[in-house]
Amino acid sequence: MKKSKIGLIIGTLPARYRGIAAGGIATHIDGLISALNKEKIQTFICYHKPFGIKHPDVINSLKIGWIKAVLKGFLMLFFVKGYTIRRYSFKTNVLIAYYYATLSVFLKKHTPDFIHIHSLYNPAAIALKWLKYSKSIIITDHGFWLDGNYPEDKKLTILLRDNYAVASNVIYISDVALIQHQKAKLGDLTKLVKISNPTFFDNYPYKSCSKSADNKKVIIFNGYKESLTTKGLSFLLEALDNNDYFNTRVRLLIICNDEAQKYIQDHTWNFEYKVFGRTKFEDILKMYTQSDLLVVPSKFESFGLVYTEALAVGIPVIGYYAMINEFRQTLNMYIGAPIDITRERPSDLAQRIIECLETSFDPKGVREALMKHYDWGNLIDRFLVLYYGTCDNK
Repeated sequence: MKKSKIGLIIGTLPARYRGIAAGGIATHIDGLISALNKEKIQTFICYHKPFGIKHPDVINSLKIGWIKAVLKGFLMLFFVKGYTIRRYSFKTNVLIAYYYATLSVFLKKHTPDFIHIHSLYNPAAIALKWLKYSKSIIITDHGFWLDGNYPEDKKLTILLRDNYAVASNVIYISDVALIQHQKAKLGDLTKLVKISNPTFFDNYPYKSCSKSADNKKVIIFNGYKESLTTKGLSFLLEALDNNDYFNTRVRLLIICNDEAQKYIQDHTWNFEYKVFGRTKFEDILKMYTQSDLLVVPSKFESFGLVYTEALAVGIPVIGYYAMINEFRQTLNMYIGAPIDITRERPSDLAQRIIECLETSFDPKGVREALMKHYDWGNLIDRFLVLYYGTCDNK
């Protein structure tokens, strides 16, 4: 009998498991699990928050069970020679204890061929080290340098280095990320492997050809997480508000967090807008189809999944200059414009918005280029090579 293939993903729960994370890593994990299922690999998922969701592939517990797992983990680690709680923060030790107890039970029932952890800050790798798991441990770094406490918090830096040391390979998702790894020197740089964030573009609708009833151009801002602090919403609002061109010609759709909604309500704006809070992904795709341009002028991005989402639907983008330039170079096509809000002015962004709204865009050609470079169907083999040493996992 042929042995079945098993994998374990450690990271935040996607929406289909009733997870509440907004896009980003959750979307990436959802696509990865779907791609692995197509390869006939049974994939379990584990995260350290007490969700209590009943699903055969989800390893989790209710709050009481979670507390019991933490206490059990501390007792088990107490008897592990060489483990010391002084090395990490209290929170990190709690999570290590949870993963140690939870994964010890899982590993007695299953023998996963690989374990893929999402985030270098996730301490599951430390638990696996003490559990002596010996097969592939892959960690995808989704932007370790974006943590506000890095690098001043020395214990966090120690955790990063220790996780890096445990990993068989560390995946970085953009050239921007590679530069950060080269600066940080967390460990052996030969462990690094670039695999950009893939997407299932086949499921995406195309932009509607119909115009709005009032002939206004529709701009969309999709930045629910850190809307003001990182994603540049206030910069965009100022750019539109201080330019008469936008007063009667555009409508702005804003997907943002509660802090940003309060900021918007506390001001008066000279253009039409509509605000949305946490939004389902299928509804976001529909909003893309009704828009003419995505603008998310972030201070920084480790990749920028919203950029590829909007491009795939059929609208150009304006965003964080380093990632937009990387996408332009990779796709070798016009996709919109870059902006560096740390050095440029709102008036610069306003001018680029006008130029993008008046520049022709090839949605079909861009989507074909995206599928070639960023579709799960074309990139899953790269993950399989890391997991198994070859893409032939049969």
